[in-house]
Amino acid sequence: MEQLVEPYLDALRAHAGSSHCILVGHCFAGLMAFELARRFQEVGGSIGKVILLDSAPLLLGLFLS
Repeated sequence: MEQLVEPYLDALRAHAGSSHCILVGHCFAGLMAFELARRFQEVGGSIGKVILLDSAPLLLGLFLS
């Protein structure tokens, strides 16, 4: 999962800077949005909300381990 979100993390950092971000993801992209939010906060970014549409957050543990 980390490799999948890496390009998005770079783009988000370039676009958002220090702005508050809201991420939305549908289905598998919801899991990616969750991971992206986690990684973005690790590097000092600010996340206001992560909205998951038809995602399975319980499966997230399978991708983060």
